[in-house]
Amino acid sequence: MPIIQSKEIPSGTKGYQMLSKIEINNFRCYKKLELKDLGRFNFIVGDNGTGKSSLLDAIYLCAGSSPEILIRTMMWRGLVSQSGAVALSTDTYKEFFSEIFHAFKTEIDVDIRFIDSYDELRWLKITYGDQREVSLPLTSGDIGLSKTGVSPLTFKAGIGDKEIYNTTIELADSSQVRFKSQPFPYNLSYLNALNTFAPQNLTVGYSRIDSKNRKDIIIRSVQNIFPEIDDISSIYHGGTPLLGVASKYIPNKIPVGSYSAGMTKFLHIIIAIENSPKNVVLIDEIDNGLYYGKIEAYMREIVKYCERNNTQIFASTHSMEFLRTLLPIMVERSDFCLLKAERASGVSTVKVFDSKHFEAALELGAEIR
Repeated sequence: MPIIQSKEIPSGTKGYQMLSKIEINNFRCYKKLELKDLGRFNFIVGDNGTGKSSLLDAIYLCAGSSPEILIRTMMWRGLVSQSGAVALSTDTYKEFFSEIFHAFKTEIDVDIRFIDSYDELRWLKITYGDQREVSLPLTSGDIGLSKTGVSPLTFKAGIGDKEIYNTTIELADSSQVRFKSQPFPYNLSYLNALNTFAPQNLTVGYSRIDSKNRKDIIIRSVQNIFPEIDDISSIYHGGTPLLGVASKYIPNKIPVGSYSAGMTKFLHIIIAIENSPKNVVLIDEIDNGLYYGKIEAYMREIVKYCERNNTQIFASTHSMEFLRTLLPIMVERSDFCLLKAERASGVSTVKVFDSKHFEAALELGAEIR
């Protein structure tokens, strides 16, 4: 029986989506995980292979509740080509998707659910259905066999007690997979190593802010860390629209990626937050690419954006320098959680620390990364 049950949704609270509880069952390295009393700022630490990225993937997958989201996360992990194209046969279909089930136990459903601040339950179940016949393309070596049995992967998702979405990943005649689109995605942003530095994402996100006459907010935040910057705007570079910066020390605007990788990472984060009011932003390896001497300045700006937009973040890190820099910013906050992922005998767990326990652990020199 899942710990998260459906509750009546209070009137007048639609649109506020901060997550307060998460439950994950039979997903990748998590046999069973229950997290309660999450904060606005949730930082995930742990050794390689303990489940930090899998925790972020689970939240993202439940929010999207679609096979397309699953294939996207597999692409980010290098399991699918960068085009996102998947070509399978009945021999490889089940093997391909079985890695999302804990210990490859495909007879047990993947069950992910979360509750937001106003007790709105969202849930996702992924299961292998009954065996059915599918058409397959014939090759010159095939002799009269055009159909074979396969157990399809089924996605069921809902809000509260109501199932709203039910689709199956089918094999098309071209050996490509196909499925129905998801009609009610939960608006959530996920920044990781692959899409954080995608220039088109940065340009589009900044344009949305500029169209609301709010780009000055972004520019001031960048100037607080890079005081030499005069302006940020869209430019054409080699025929491609990119985000460009004007500096006191450079005669022409140049792409932000050419100016500073750290600035690029910072812009991706604050633009995602500014475009996600009353929502959730997931960030894998938040400190990657940020110079340690500027981390406090970066984080103080990020905190301002989260507070102004009522945005919740889940961010992973490996850096003790980052955690020590984070301490004076978070020590007095009641909305901070440190989530330490650990793994033993193939099963991952997560320990939760509030700001006071986080401070005590750092003072004692405990290994909390």
